[in-house]
Amino acid sequence: MPQYIDHARVNADWPERSAQCQRCGNVHTLADLSPQYAWAGLTLYNTNYYVCQRCLDTPAPFQRTIILPPDPPPTFLARQVYFPAEEMDYFTLEDGTPLLDETLTISIVPES
Repeated sequence: MPQYIDHARVNADWPERSAQCQRCGNVHTLADLSPQYAWAGLTLYNTNYYVCQRCLDTPAPFQRTIILPPDPPPTFLARQVYFPAEEMDYFTLEDGTPLLDETLTISIVPES
């Protein structure tokens, strides 16, 4: 059986409503409870949980939607850089002969 700690203020001249914290279960004055918010897309929404100040969480920033910037505009008349050394094929057997396709007897790697 849980034990509820009463944190509500009682005043006979000015009565106030009391409510239970929806996380810890302690009884507080309703004015002392705060709504819990969470991220949904780009805005915060009310989760309809009313919690005390001890149980109140800040909304997690990793649940926020990330807005990526647009791609940069393309370069007009872009040219390819020629790298002849990187385009050389060096696939050979241990004795130095180029690799051959056994079914067609053609070189897989073009010979230079």
